[in-house]
Amino acid sequence: FFGLRVNFKPLRDLEIGLSRTAQWCGSGRPCSAGTFTDLLLGRDNRGNDVTLANEPGNQLAGIDMRWASPFGDMPYALYAQLIGEDEAGGFPSEYLGQFGIETWGAQRWGGYRVHLEYADTACGFAGSDPKFNCAYNHGIYQDGYRYRERSIGHSIDNDSRILSLGVSLIRPDGNSWNLLVRGGQLNRAGAVDPRNPVASTEQRLANVEISHSKAFSFGTVDFGVGGDRLEDELSGNSSTDLRAFVQLRYGY
Repeated sequence: FFGLRVNFKPLRDLEIGLSRTAQWCGSGRPCSAGTFTDLLLGRDNRGNDVTLANEPGNQLAGIDMRWASPFGDMPYALYAQLIGEDEAGGFPSEYLGQFGIETWGAQRWGGYRVHLEYADTACGFAGSDPKFNCAYNHGIYQDGYRYRERSIGHSIDNDSRILSLGVSLIRPDGNSWNLLVRGGQLNRAGAVDPRNPVASTEQRLANVEISHSKAFSFGTVDFGVGGDRLEDELSGNSSTDLRAFVQLRYGY
C-alpha cells in the first residue's frame, strides 16, 4: 500500500490537500521498480500499452479543502473532499464526495463545536447516472480498498449516502459530551453485493450515538450508548441494534 499527501495554504484561512494512494505488488503481480514507476506516473489504465498482466496497481486520488469563514467573520468553516476512483486525461474521475460545514464557540459554561456533513460513495455521484459497485472495488485486488472488512475510506463503504449532525460540548473542567445523529442509504446499488462488508443489500439507516468523558484523579472514564435502525429494501425486514461501552484511560 502506497500513500502520498501534500497540504498547502494559498490563503491564511484556506487549506488544500492533495492525496494519492495505491495498492500494488502482491502475490502473482508485477513488483519491480519499473512497475512502481509506472504506478507513480499514472501509467496504469488498461489500453495504453497496459494489459491485465502488467497493470501496476489500483489507485485513488483526490483533493480536499477547508475554508474558515470565507464570508463574514463568524466562527465557521466549509470543508469538502472529492476522491476519484478512475482516471481520465491524466486527472482523477468518477468522483466520490463529502461536504460539510462546522461552527464553534465558547460560553461561560464551556466550548462547543457543531458540524453538518453529507457524504456519497457512488462513483460519479454528482451525475444523473452514478456508477454502482465501483468505489473501493477492483478487478485484480478482489478485496478492494478494504482491510479486515473495513474500507480504507469512508466507514459507510461503497454506493452509500449519509447525512450526519454532530455536536460536542466541552466543560471548563475538561469533561465533554458528544452527540452524533446520522441517516441515509447503505449500498443503494439495489442488488446483493457480498463484497460490501457494511451492508450486502440496500438498507436505510437511522443512527444515534451519545458519549461522555469525565476526568477523575486516577484517569478519564469514557462511556456511551448508541442505536442503529436498519430497514432492508430487498426483503422489507427491519432491525434495531443497541450498544454501550465503557473505557478507562489512565496516566501519570
